[in-house]
Amino acid sequence: MIQFTRLKRDQCHLAESEKPKLPPELWLKIFAYAMRLPGAFSHTDVDSFVAFTRDHHGICAQNRFKAVMNTKLSISLVCSAWNTLAMKHLFEYLLIESGSQVLGLADAFTKYSAQSDYGVHHPGWWTTRLEIALDGVHAWDMTHTQALAYVIRKCPNLVCFSTAFCTADPKVFYSPAVINSLAEYTDVKRVELRTDLPLLKSTLMALSDSLEMIWLLPSRGVCDDEDRWSCCLPKLHTFISHLQFGRAMDHLELPALKTLVVNDPCDRTSTISKTGSCLQYLSISDIRTTVPLLPTCQSLETLAINFHEVTLGNFALLFKNMTLSNVQRLIIEGHSDVDLSWWFSARPAMYDECLRKNLLSFASAATFPKLQRIQLVLPLSFEAICGNPSAKCRWHSTWSSWFIACTQRGITVEMAYGSEQWSVNEWQPLSITLD
Repeated sequence: MIQFTRLKRDQCHLAESEKPKLPPELWLKIFAYAMRLPGAFSHTDVDSFVAFTRDHHGICAQNRFKAVMNTKLSISLVCSAWNTLAMKHLFEYLLIESGSQVLGLADAFTKYSAQSDYGVHHPGWWTTRLEIALDGVHAWDMTHTQALAYVIRKCPNLVCFSTAFCTADPKVFYSPAVINSLAEYTDVKRVELRTDLPLLKSTLMALSDSLEMIWLLPSRGVCDDEDRWSCCLPKLHTFISHLQFGRAMDHLELPALKTLVVNDPCDRTSTISKTGSCLQYLSISDIRTTVPLLPTCQSLETLAINFHEVTLGNFALLFKNMTLSNVQRLIIEGHSDVDLSWWFSARPAMYDECLRKNLLSFASAATFPKLQRIQLVLPLSFEAICGNPSAKCRWHSTWSSWFIACTQRGITVEMAYGSEQWSVNEWQPLSITLD
């Protein structure tokens, strides 16, 4: 009986030891999928970066961050093995929302650096995105700035540095110590800055050799830079700016530029004149000055157009006798502050006719012979618009005729409904019901 019991126990132990175990590399892939944050890290994926920058206030980005952070903490608490594997993902995205938080982070990095268990792979080793998002009024002095510089020095693999979603004046925490730490201890390839021209100058001068992507937003206190300066960014391929004034592009040399999304019409025009032949992605909002320059953009593959320009401007006339032979995708950008159902019910018939002609010109084989895809970035679904009785009739006559013209040419039409979709580059096919 004793022998039988021992044999049974040995068999159970053998069966337990023979159970297949997932290798750590596979667990890391599973964790990466569960903790993904679309558009937050890449310095090569232009579409995901452009989508990320549509979230001007960072509401969607920070909601996703908080949800993913809860997942990361839950995984790290399962067992010691998972805690070790989750370390990479737990610290890859650091979000600083207060001065006290940066002091605590600096203390934690000091403690971890002193522990031999982590060796070279201390937590900061895994950090690829550092975001400063001070909300409201916070105490911030030189002690906090020095702590921030220390944190940056402990993140040698930092790829993205962001202040885009910070409501405080950037000058509160920017200093030569912070900028020098970014330049000397990291190889930052992507910056998202709430800035003015003097601050932009010092940042770009320090990081010019490594930058590949830039997103600029205006600070609350705008300060022009009257000094004459220039900076060459040899690796920069994507430049997105929502600065309205200051002519930032006049100071920059961008030999590798492929993607241009800027609000300032003068900046856009001057940049197209200088580097238009190399552009592959271009966003325009002032058709009368920009459209005549499009034939110089012979490499252009994606053209993004503001929705209001589509409804108010005469694209059909401007595109007449023009051929954009390499454009494969059109993006019609919406506006998050506009209720489209109100637009359809309030606009007079002349604007509906203008919209109809412009949309049909987008499906023209003469102007866009290689067009394959049209993407609509709108704040609410067309089903919601159709629910408005006053808008339904004009919706049918305008959009359905255009959709049929696209279908006949084999052009795929896609929609992004609301900020949760268009900020992560998620699309779904457009379908129209005429009932």
